[in-house]
Amino acid sequence: MNKTTFANAPYKPGPVPSNPADIPRYLDDEFNRISAALAGMGAFRLPPSYAPPAKPISPQIIYTDATSWDPGSGEGYYYFNSHGVWTPFG
Repeated sequence: MNKTTFANAPYKPGPVPSNPADIPRYLDDEFNRISAALAGMGAFRLPPSYAPPAKPISPQIIYTDATSWDPGSGEGYYYFNSHGVWTPFG
C-alpha cells in the first residue's frame, strides 16, 4: 500500500534568490517541481489508524477500519474538529 502523505511528499523548496529579478523564474521552477512531486504521489491514501492519536490536532484526518478503534460510526474517514470530537465524513 502506498503510504505517501502530503507531509512526506518528495518536494523541498529551493533557496529563494536574493536578486528580485530572479524571483519570477524561481517561482516558475518551484511550481513545476511541486507539480511533479504531486503527480508522483499517485492517489492520496491514509494508512488505517488502530488507536487514537496521542495528541490529535484540529483539523486532522484519519482513516480507521474500526477493528481495534472505532471513533463512533465504524469504518471510514474521520476528522478531529475544533471541539475535540472525531466526526465521520459523509
